[in-house]
Amino acid sequence: MDSEAALIEQLTSIPQISKAILRPSRLPNTKGVDITVLAPQHNLPANSKRQLQYTVLVPDTLQPGQVLSSGIPTELQSSVLNSLAPSGQRALIAKSHSDGVLLEFWAHNRLVKELQVSKTLHGPIINDGWFSRGAVWNLNEDIIVYVAEASAEEQTPKFGNSSSFNSSTPSSGGSSNAASAGNNNAALAAPRTWQGVSAAIEDWGELNTGKRPPSLYALNTKTWQVHQLAGLAGLEASWGQPVWTPDGKGLVAVQWPHKALNFPGTARRLGIVHCYNRPCGLYYIPYKPSAIASSTEQQQQQSAVAEGKERQHNDTEVVQLTAGLLSALSPIFSPEGNQLLFVSQEAAASSGVHAATSALYSLQWSGQPDAIAKPRAVIPVVQQPSTPGGFPGLYAFTIHEQGCLENDTLLITSQWNSHNVILSVGLKDGKVEPVTPLDASKGSWTLQGVCNGLVAATLSAPNQPPQLMLATAPSGSSNSWHWQPVEPLQPDLELLPEAAAALAGVHCEVLEVMATVGDTDIPVQAIIQVSKHRKGPAPAVVVPHGGPHTAIPANYYMPFTLLSALGYCIVAVNYRGSLGFGEASVQSLPGNIGRNDVEDCMAALDAAVAAGYADKSQAAVVGGSHGGFLSGHLMGQYPDRFKCAGLRNPVLNIALMVGVTDIPDWCYIEAYGTEEGGKRFSAEPSSEDMSHFWSMSPIKHIGNVSSPMMFMLGAKDRRVPLDDGWRYVDALKSRGVKTRVLVFPEDSHALDKPQTEFEQWLNLAWWLKQHINTA
Repeated sequence: MDSEAALIEQLTSIPQISKAILRPSRLPNTKGVDITVLAPQHNLPANSKRQLQYTVLVPDTLQPGQVLSSGIPTELQSSVLNSLAPSGQRALIAKSHSDGVLLEFWAHNRLVKELQVSKTLHGPIINDGWFSRGAVWNLNEDIIVYVAEASAEEQTPKFGNSSSFNSSTPSSGGSSNAASAGNNNAALAAPRTWQGVSAAIEDWGELNTGKRPPSLYALNTKTWQVHQLAGLAGLEASWGQPVWTPDGKGLVAVQWPHKALNFPGTARRLGIVHCYNRPCGLYYIPYKPSAIASSTEQQQQQSAVAEGKERQHNDTEVVQLTAGLLSALSPIFSPEGNQLLFVSQEAAASSGVHAATSALYSLQWSGQPDAIAKPRAVIPVVQQPSTPGGFPGLYAFTIHEQGCLENDTLLITSQWNSHNVILSVGLKDGKVEPVTPLDASKGSWTLQGVCNGLVAATLSAPNQPPQLMLATAPSGSSNSWHWQPVEPLQPDLELLPEAAAALAGVHCEVLEVMATVGDTDIPVQAIIQVSKHRKGPAPAVVVPHGGPHTAIPANYYMPFTLLSALGYCIVAVNYRGSLGFGEASVQSLPGNIGRNDVEDCMAALDAAVAAGYADKSQAAVVGGSHGGFLSGHLMGQYPDRFKCAGLRNPVLNIALMVGVTDIPDWCYIEAYGTEEGGKRFSAEPSSEDMSHFWSMSPIKHIGNVSSPMMFMLGAKDRRVPLDDGWRYVDALKSRGVKTRVLVFPEDSHALDKPQTEFEQWLNLAWWLKQHINTA
């Protein structure tokens, strides 16, 4: 397996552009743009990722093909937050520290101030892309608001130092020097102690284990004080995604109630990562700086600040802005400040599915918060495209903070069938036009921002890792976009010959698949990725995605490049229930899992065979999470069609999962359907529920499984905990089925640590090699 390992190493060594930050050029008398490009690169020996930073200068936005860049990146220092001010003249860097958080404020080409924020003020800073999109700066760039874990309400005591000997004091007859010496000796020699535990608290589940609720904090660079925003303390909610109002007098932020309002059958806090059905709303928070105290109070306050505490107002009332909606996310203001834009996952929150078709809303903003004003739907939820292949609806969970092309035009990234596109949205009339090609086989696009009429995006294709693309926004009514790559940032593959050959050999096509059961009018697609150099049909690897309400886009994905280079035909299935095909498709799957999605996978495999890509007699199935659920079903329902399988943190027994997962609502909604599942969801599943869960699970068909199965499990997975996989493996072993299990002790559900990614796909390549003939 040396050649396979070398190929994985080369492919994972290619930096992947993840973000580009656009700022007006610092060069005098120009309307150019400076672009800071961030690109993580795997560091396999350290099991981490290097964060590389490139700088691209565009002197004239009318000529985006003429850029200046050294092409040589710098490696950023380790930090949890690196926020560049809108002017590009200031920056806030936050680092983890054993005694709290270290804040560095940079300006005037130097480090201006370094502050250590005690744990008693707030916990670690959050910059996860969910609760936080980084820090936000006010108009004067002197107040910076960020998201951090709230401080612990209960301080844990130390035990073991309460003996009478330890608390004794020197006799009154001793001198003061003797007393001082005695105290020093007591400090140097004391009983051993241990830190007690405090009461357990709920968290937000997967990827949030042990983390306290997020809240909002401000750094004032005039006073160098840090404080929690007023009015947030004591509320049973988490806060995030802040944005300053145009006048700088307050902020709009997202609030997530800790109790799920759409599931009255439980009082627990449910898992939130990738769960867009969690109720949330927008609130206006007036900004109040810390109080001006008397000289005596100032001395007391300075002492408190040294311990990490800060005075704050608790009499501030926040104003709810979206009371009529169950979901409001990702707020931004239009350039003129007269519109507050946001996306809503109302279809998910009201039905219970974890993700659905989005809606785009606009709320008129006059400078004062209005709790009565009703948002206007710019793009409502689309049930199904008006024509085959037409606009399927909006599938965006965030609005880019630099997404406005002008005051009444928004650019936004969205799923359109089996790829991502960038859409131009007219905020007045709701007109939607793609500004990137609709040919999925050419790749997927992601908006990176707009500045001075220059638009930046990344293009990722099955044969091309993400590359930075630039275009000048067309003038007038024209919608003709001419995208040009930033050539200096193109990866040089001369020293990576195996990776270069693998990428150059990729052929991709999107197949239309005809469903065979249920509502057959709902579209199904399969992304085919196979080597150009194959001789006849290739052994097939069917890959259903997880979720189930997500989708596989046609873009660069290292495992697909690896397997196609090794001679396999990838059949990546976007079955009914996937995003990007209309809300009717999403809602068709709950209550039909293990049937409609399974049959769509078989129809996709048959379509790949009919198209001459796949060998019908040589097929395997590989999937994670719900994709692992489908892999288990396929192995049990169609045991004669598959030679082997690879399952990554799979759902195999919903009756077991429901009691230990952070998302028990998923079990009810997907197994029963949205209406019945919502009614039945309870913290106390009935015997009827447990029987139904079992009947919908792969374990029902375990008696039919005969081909080898490999399992890759994360020991810290809270979404589909370890025992779900292990108990299924136990049952397979008792039936004499060949198995192989890899457990990654530090991984959660995604199995995405660099070494984990390397080992699981290398082992999977070996597993396929043992059981499928690629000759």
